[in-house]
Amino acid sequence: MNPTIAEKWCLFRASDDVVKVMASWSGSYLYGASWRTNSGIESAEETEDAWLITGYSGSVYECKKNAYGIHWYAAGILKSNDRERMTEDDALAVIRSLRDNDLLDMEQFKGDK
Repeated sequence: MNPTIAEKWCLFRASDDVVKVMASWSGSYLYGASWRTNSGIESAEETEDAWLITGYSGSVYECKKNAYGIHWYAAGILKSNDRERMTEDDALAVIRSLRDNDLLDMEQFKGDK
């Protein structure tokens, strides 16, 4: 499966208490700004310049290490759903725990599937 390559990305805790990826793109003249969320984070793999984050559904998001954040449009979506993005430090702690299979650390971040 080809990964979804995020222009910008963040992690947030959904209403079901599952930590998810939100990817966003700024768009262009012909195509508007867009966003997408995954089903919840199952695992993470580190490459030199990105995190490959696999969701419960099997989808893979390629999240560049230097692109943590969200576009204005995606920020509005999170706010309208009364959600806030995690700080970059918290997000990296989640991803590193998944990469290292450190399940004890993950309990503070991960809800029921």
